[in-house]
Amino acid sequence: MELRQGSDSAADYSIKFRTLGAQSGWNKAALWAVFRGGLNPVLQTELACREEASSLMQFVSTAIRLDNLLRQHQAGAHPPVSARPRVHAEHQRRALIDSGVAVNLIDGALVEELGIPTIPCVGLFHCERLAFYVTSSPVNPVILGFPWLRCHDPQISWCTEELVRWSDACLKECLLEPVSRPCRASLVEDSASLASGRIPRIYEDFSEVFSEERAARLPSHQAWDCAIDLLLNASPPRGRVYPLSLPETKAMEEYIEAALAVGHIRPSTSPAAVGFFFVGKKYGGLRLCIDYRGLNAITVRYPYPLPLLPAALEQLRGAKFFTKLDLRNAYNLVGIREGDEWKITFHTTHGHYEYLVMPFGLTNAPAVFQSLINGVFQDILRNWVIAYINNILVYSTSLEDHVRHVREVLSRLQQHRLFVKPEKCEFHQTTMSFLGYVITQQGVEMDVTKVQAVTE
Repeated sequence: MELRQGSDSAADYSIKFRTLGAQSGWNKAALWAVFRGGLNPVLQTELACREEASSLMQFVSTAIRLDNLLRQHQAGAHPPVSARPRVHAEHQRRALIDSGVAVNLIDGALVEELGIPTIPCVGLFHCERLAFYVTSSPVNPVILGFPWLRCHDPQISWCTEELVRWSDACLKECLLEPVSRPCRASLVEDSASLASGRIPRIYEDFSEVFSEERAARLPSHQAWDCAIDLLLNASPPRGRVYPLSLPETKAMEEYIEAALAVGHIRPSTSPAAVGFFFVGKKYGGLRLCIDYRGLNAITVRYPYPLPLLPAALEQLRGAKFFTKLDLRNAYNLVGIREGDEWKITFHTTHGHYEYLVMPFGLTNAPAVFQSLINGVFQDILRNWVIAYINNILVYSTSLEDHVRHVREVLSRLQQHRLFVKPEKCEFHQTTMSFLGYVITQQGVEMDVTKVQAVTE
């Protein structure tokens, strides 16, 4: 990937960089090198004199800020000089001056009449399909309202009147490279999941619920925060630091950097700490493990029961349509009760950190999350919803009712800032597998693939 700033501002250069970077699949170190190498030499020199940024995002922000300062200084020192253009009488037109319009506009018919050359443009490389309510608005034929702003979450510098960046969701889903010809927006989807057909169009107004970027954000403190109460006179243990291999050290560094960036962890000075290590996955890769066994042994148990799944599935009699939803980063959607963070500290060869979200491995984590889910769906559980920790099943006797039920579930998830993983969801099925069972319109039976090892 080769990209140069040239005459662009650093803000415009960063937008192009993010667009290409999202498509490249390169790691952060490589992207950092590409971004730095593409900056103008003067800006590179200025950045070299500054303190090294701790992350790529911080480096990009610093580059934009310095570039704006340099441009303001150059504009003051060398005001632009231009010759006054000569306009023939037959080409003269009256112009409306409107301070409320964000861009300069010209009528397409006038452009064609005067033969003014044009460059096809797709609104800052945005290309997407949207649903609109039809209204009568000849002056502004297309109006993008608050739902669009909330979805795209643009960051704007009001001082420089520049778009600093689009949201991460935009970078992944609807920002395109500059095009040399008009783009047929009707063929471009507004979501990668919608484009792949994973999510029915009827639920596209709940696209936020399927957002990976929003699921990674630090949740605010709520009534259902995970509390860590210790037995009388008990103190959290201090475990040993586990040695890591080179691949494990690299995986640890990547995890720490990502978790710090989204705010899931922070540096800690707690006297307590547990070990941090990895185990190999069945089909390759590494799985993070934090040894909370000592802490769990002295934690007061939260006696909230998990559902009895066989009994819950009895409610499916007569149901004909099924939808399965799998919550994304389920435990990380729950915060730690303020003041308890120091109790779940872990240490590594590179530092000492504490969680701000509920991690895997805590003894009360399943009960806490089940309590949250039951609270969200309390009045519809066993009516047309079954919820087992992060697995949700919606069932109905008719397709019309089923669509209404799924929309209600998605609405509640959105309201409570819970998110689902579209690649693990199934919609409007008449047969599906759910937690070791095969569910059909005729009834429920064990999934033979799950019990094959036992029967054989």
